Amino acid sequence: LINAFKHGDNPEIIIVVDKLLTGFDAPCNTVLYLARKLKEHTLLQAIARVNRLHEGKEYGLILDYSGVIQELDEAIDFYSQLADYDRTDLEETVTYIADKAAELPQLHSNLWEIFGPVKGAKDPEIYEIHLQDSGLRNRFYERFSLFARTLSLALSSTNFLEATSPKTIIKYKADLKFFQNLRAAVTQRYQERINFSEFEPKIKKLIDTHVGAAEVEQICNPINLLDAKERLQVIEDQGKSPGAKADMIASATRHVIEQEMAKDPSFYKKFSNLLEEVIEAYHQGRLQALEALEKIKDISTKVVTHTDDEVPYELVGNDMARRYYGCIQDPMAEYAVKDDKTGSEIALRVGERIARHKIRDWRTNEDAINKMRGEIDDVLFEVAGKYRLELSLDDHDAIIDRCIEVAIANED
Repeated sequence: LINAFKHGDNPEIIIVVDKLLTGFDAPCNTVLYLARKLKEHTLLQAIARVNRLHEGKEYGLILDYSGVIQELDEAIDFYSQLADYDRTDLEETVTYIADKAAELPQLHSNLWEIFGPVKGAKDPEIYEIHLQDSGLRNRFYERFSLFARTLSLALSSTNFLEATSPKTIIKYKADLKFFQNLRAAVTQRYQERINFSEFEPKIKKLIDTHVGAAEVEQICNPINLLDAKERLQVIEDQGKSPGAKADMIASATRHVIEQEMAKDPSFYKKFSNLLEEVIEAYHQGRLQALEALEKIKDISTKVVTHTDDEVPYELVGNDMARRYYGCIQDPMAEYAVKDDKTGSEIALRVGERIARHKIRDWRTNEDAINKMRGEIDDVLFEVAGKYRLELSLDDHDAIIDRCIEVAIANED
């Protein structure tokens, strides 16, 4: 029975008399019902049954039917007399629900304070756009979670329900639902990858119990831009505005860029800058939502397919040579090269030469990498001599380093 309680879903409740106060450790135990008199060390031992850390457990609840918590000060004094205990370590052993519930008005106010400039707006999308800054979104997530958890605790207290006006409780519940929907919308709009698993079940249960789950949006997984079907679903979703679609695709594109950056830094930095310019123009009102959406769709397609219309003709169809070309572009820009032929020739030769040394586990083979560096070094001297370029040693070394880094990043 005890093992089933500690490790299984049933039983959910164990009723004991003078049992399991010592030597019983069940971290999942969350609620303690006290229905008899306890004092001194026995009281603290009982309380300790629900203060163990456990995944998804923020606190333990004590329902005192015998008024024994009034004896807590004496119990703390008893333990503080022992050499291994300090009274200050024990004073916060128990916090009254009424004390936590008293924080609700301020927590509610703190949450709404984030939306000061747009408070009162009827269109939910205005709130979504207001949260476009990631730092502001993170503050919103933190304040909403704290408000929701505290409200859940307060609503479990009869004293809170009796002492708080029905109008205030209705307002708290309505705002809980509104902010839950807003959080779901912005995590999808900005393609957040945030783990809400610790508190999401509690918030869902709170809404199901006290608000009703109808019309409550659920947190969705970010879209996978590499999946053409998912991209099309976002674009054709009639339930979302062009602005929401633009932000969703832009955010998902950012994630792809972040993940792939090391494989072709020049390419991804270019399209990252183009993307940010379009988003900034849209949010500043210089681009209409539909126009921004079309531009972002075009950028996203090029990022996902690794396509650039400005690739030199010689490199079309040679993916790795294109990536090496990106390593050469910035250093070569300082030498006023008249056309792309020099960079293209270097990139093609680098791709051909270092491929010879891609033996098994070459990325961790110092000898193989040194041979690749030597090959790139030879290519640079050959092409620089051919076109009479005087590359500085710093640029020479920078090109070698970047090419090796790109080669390693693409070996997956």
